[in-house]
Amino acid sequence: MENVITKMSSLSDKEFEKYLLSESLLVLHSVKLYADDIYYNSGKSSGLNDWQYDTLKETLNIRDPHYIIPTGALIRDHENRTKLPFWLGSMNKFKPEDDKAIIKWIASNKATEYIIEDKLDGISCLLVVKNSKIKIYTRGDGIIGADISYLVKYLKNIPSNIKQDISVRGELIMNNQVFKKKYEKEYANPRNMVSGLIGSKKMKEGVQYIEFIAYEVINSEVENKPSEQLKYLDDLGFTTVWREMVKDFNVDNLMEYIIRSKETSKYEIDGIIVQPNSSYERNTSGNPQYAFAFKMRLSDNLIRSKVLQVEWNVSKWGVLKPRVEIEPVQLGGVTITWASGFNAKFIVEKSIGVDAVIEITRSGDVIPYIVSVVKKAKDPDMPKIAYTWNETGVDIKTNEYEDEMAVKRIASFFSELGIKHVGEKNVQKIYESGHDTLLKIVMASKEDFEKVPGFGKKMAERAWNNIHDGLKDLSIPLVLGASGVFGIGLGTKKITTLMNDFPDLLVASGSMKSEDILERIIKAEGFSHITAKKVVDNLEEAKQFIDDMRKYATFKDVSVPQSSEGCLRDMKIVLSGFRDKKLEDEIVKRGGKVTTTVSKQTSILVVASIDAEPSGKAAKAKEFGVQIVQLKDFINRFIH
Repeated sequence: MENVITKMSSLSDKEFEKYLLSESLLVLHSVKLYADDIYYNSGKSSGLNDWQYDTLKETLNIRDPHYIIPTGALIRDHENRTKLPFWLGSMNKFKPEDDKAIIKWIASNKATEYIIEDKLDGISCLLVVKNSKIKIYTRGDGIIGADISYLVKYLKNIPSNIKQDISVRGELIMNNQVFKKKYEKEYANPRNMVSGLIGSKKMKEGVQYIEFIAYEVINSEVENKPSEQLKYLDDLGFTTVWREMVKDFNVDNLMEYIIRSKETSKYEIDGIIVQPNSSYERNTSGNPQYAFAFKMRLSDNLIRSKVLQVEWNVSKWGVLKPRVEIEPVQLGGVTITWASGFNAKFIVEKSIGVDAVIEITRSGDVIPYIVSVVKKAKDPDMPKIAYTWNETGVDIKTNEYEDEMAVKRIASFFSELGIKHVGEKNVQKIYESGHDTLLKIVMASKEDFEKVPGFGKKMAERAWNNIHDGLKDLSIPLVLGASGVFGIGLGTKKITTLMNDFPDLLVASGSMKSEDILERIIKAEGFSHITAKKVVDNLEEAKQFIDDMRKYATFKDVSVPQSSEGCLRDMKIVLSGFRDKKLEDEIVKRGGKVTTTVSKQTSILVVASIDAEPSGKAAKAKEFGVQIVQLKDFINRFIH
């Protein structure tokens, strides 16, 4: 097997990918099992770099979809094998090129706040305190681990005076500075050293520098918010993982977080973990759907180049986004001339400008991005026009390109509605001919389009027909979100979520006070006070926009189907111990909303049987004073 891995590790990226597609599945599975055993149990390098190993796993998933990739590795027979008290799984992993998958994950895990944590590159473990006695286990394959409790007295950052029973997930890891100062000549990296020390049959020098970094409390099926768990661990005296709270994120943000953490962390990291900062039902097998790991290929895929300029492009909302032009370089068989600048804050903090020397990398089809700055520019290359910083201090905005911004917003509207042949270039021509608002373009006749410079009769007819064919049978949330009438950050998905909860939003001002509308919007999933106020402030304009559009477009009914009594209106229902899609539909018809976790906002927890053993959800319901109703009683009371 060593010969096979030696051959594989010597291949170029393209050769490696080709080999994985042509080699037998039996060989590939054998390679992975061998690499896992070496990596998790010996503290040595498997011979494959991180990218090669991850690509091997991805290829096995694609070529052998029915095979379940195991977590970690089996503990070797001679080790202190033991069944773990909890399932210790891994994470689903995304990369920069998985932007569509990340957008889909966000849609399924909507939250007002997310927590981003360092993914520490150490040995995953579980610390259990029971009756003041401390036990610690390695993760192994998630079910069977190794009992390494004999090391507890040597490990750093484990409080000695824990009185309550508690189970904590964490990472055994070594500080980078300690490793570089004392052990860099003996071991390939800190992770291999820690793995070798805890797997050794004899106590070895260096164990006293291994640290335990805590990142999760395991108590029951339903766990508290991650931020609350970490605060609790801090209060107990544990050293906890680095984290940051964010309202939202995208792939660029995640790449920036990793790059920043790589530069500032005291420990080796191999990515970041992302999940909603809300209570969750912990998975007892497989990988959780409520969180994911984000990883980037960095160390073995870098090249340096000199910056020629920073180009600033305006978005449809007036945000200026940087793109960095560099001297052409070859990376992975591709000529690279541009790299992402992420945002204005990144350009300023890193002092990226003319003659700066940067290290860049590339992942899949994603635009290359900057990993580090080797030599800073004298001054960052900022826009020559007037700009202001936004409230977060991350992006800069301008009002000097109002026409360009308007064209982008109009083109974006047509694109979201799936209307073809009215992209930015054609919208620019129509706009410059005097039809300089969305409504003016919609109101224009075919004859008006024929007068647009650069439009012939055929082009004019095609564009006009596409627009008016595309304005039929539309949903109001789609049109409102695509138009941008509520402002930045309030697109189609957000408005659809809101109007599912609040279908009479556009007519609410006739019967409700502004403050009552605000409170109602805040209750919708994913809306903070700031975003809710944006909706209220622009509500009249949105209503007028839809009224104007009705002359040229047809709309679907946005009301949520409900029975006449709407007996579950605005109530949040959680089902526990069973699944019933028909029941969920009936709840929605009656104005209710089905959610998956119990919180203070939950109205009713429906259980299969009151006599069944209490679940984690039931415990949470009792803690929050949530009404618990047996299934048959719920149906008789609300459905029949």
